[in-house]
Amino acid sequence: PVARVYLLRLLEELVVDGVNEIVTASDDNGSPADGDVPAESNVQPHAGGGTSSNQSYLATSMLVRRRQQAMSANDITNHPKHNQAQAFLSAFAGILTPVWFACILEGCREEASASSVLRLMILMLQSSPTFAHEFEKAGGFAPLVLSIPKFSTCPSITMSMLSQLLHAPILHLPCFATLDASQLCEVFDTESDSTELIMNESIQGGLHTPSDPSCGIFALLAECLGRNIQLASFKNELGKKALQTNEAVLQLLSHRHTFSSSFQEFCRTPDFLEPLAQALCLVHDEKLQRMQQTRGNKHQQDQTKSHTHNAADQVDNNRRQMTVKGI
Repeated sequence: PVARVYLLRLLEELVVDGVNEIVTASDDNGSPADGDVPAESNVQPHAGGGTSSNQSYLATSMLVRRRQQAMSANDITNHPKHNQAQAFLSAFAGILTPVWFACILEGCREEASASSVLRLMILMLQSSPTFAHEFEKAGGFAPLVLSIPKFSTCPSITMSMLSQLLHAPILHLPCFATLDASQLCEVFDTESDSTELIMNESIQGGLHTPSDPSCGIFALLAECLGRNIQLASFKNELGKKALQTNEAVLQLLSHRHTFSSSFQEFCRTPDFLEPLAQALCLVHDEKLQRMQQTRGNKHQQDQTKSHTHNAADQVDNNRRQMTVKGI
């Protein structure tokens, strides 16, 4: 597992080099609006997918960011260095395919490897239209439902999913040991609704999944939230972490819905509404199952004097529980 993590972080460093070329091309097109403001890179120093909670993420000053957002998109995409960087990323996209990511994630057994793989995949999605197009053709995020929800309480994996959902460049986001709603709101208020990422989803080759909401990033996030709902019923450390994760994420989404017109528009689409409805059904089923378990425990207490049980009744009870779980 350790060797795998190091290899994945090395691959991420190589991809970041390509992303840096894109940013360099953007910087070369503009000049500082203020003579006292030095040119800065839009990409923070590579963090290697680590878990340092003190990682700096505000790598770009507000003045430089406003200057970059005011630049013409055509000027950037037509720049020779931009084309060179995209060719570099396209070469990686030919090797690091969506199927490759799905297979590696399915084989992950520990959070460190899964987090590094997902971070690298989101970086490719946000940086390479070629990879994004192939990712859509391969089913989007739907194949990852078999792997990512196993790590539903992992902060770094949750941050990667939120990065894609809220259009926040993943290289600008910190890594937290635990998720806190106030910290998440502060970070995503600064980094969300990236003009470049939103534009990439609206052009040819961007990631579009309107025909099947189960392929979208929110469907994957909803699966993780649903698993956390089930884990939260256990009175242990994992249940506590699952509850804390869900509370932080839901407060963030509510906060972004209040302030982000882009996220408000997304919340009106089937990509949001259908996974949300499924998550609500899961909450209802969980409550129903708890009620049945409570009634079953009470019935067992009433029958403590009897040491024999009817086999048919036991089978029926098992089938009833299986039916509830399958709803």
